Amino acid sequence: MEKQEATPWDARKVKTILTETEVEILRLVQEGKSSSQIARLRNCSPRTVERHRSNMVKKLELAPSQNALLLWLMENGYLLNT
Repeated sequence: MEKQEATPWDARKVKTILTETEVEILRLVQEGKSSSQIARLRNCSPRTVERHRSNMVKKLELAPSQNALLLWLMENGYLLNT
């Protein structure tokens, strides 16, 4: 598998690429919430949360993996608080 080059991120870019719902879900993922927990909090199905997570992986141009968003958050999560 080819290693992706790191993309420089800033808060404005992230908030332009992601919808408000996606940013909210990303914040909940950052808090350690599962898709089922997020679904209960947002009053939607876990499948809907999974779809949002999949869309975020694509929009952030991450390699698809179970931990893609968590890895991105480890490096860039501070951007959600600006």
